[in-house]
Amino acid sequence: MEEDRILIRKQTILQKIQKLSVSEKIHLALRGGKEIRSILLRDPNKEVVLTVLENPKMTETEIELISKSRSTPDEALRKITKKREWMRNYNVILGLVTNTKTPPGISVALVNELKTRDLAILEKNKNVIEGVRATAKKILRARKAH
Repeated sequence: MEEDRILIRKQTILQKIQKLSVSEKIHLALRGGKEIRSILLRDPNKEVVLTVLENPKMTETEIELISKSRSTPDEALRKITKKREWMRNYNVILGLVTNTKTPPGISVALVNELKTRDLAILEKNKNVIEGVRATAKKILRARKAH
């Protein structure tokens, strides 16, 4: 019963947001709560998605999820890498490296930040770009040599 009410409420919020203009969505992206942000992050307009990242209420957990999401536009992933406080979070870095949408120049550069056990997993992961796997393999070999 309670789950149904929550589901209905979410649908109505989604329906209301879908009716908004892009400028209204951008305005909402800066002030909206967690539920609204999660809906706006899936908006087809990149400006709306990028504006959600500027919302002061964004949590590190949300950024981790965004960094791992294959539906996140690459511009949003780039924006995440520019914010130092988010890049201190290991899971954000891991998410960016393993996300195929992350531009190769960024993901390959971040491989060196990973722990040895994650490099070993990454080396065998066929779902990441070849450059990332090759870099992981090279770093692993260098770490084992020391």
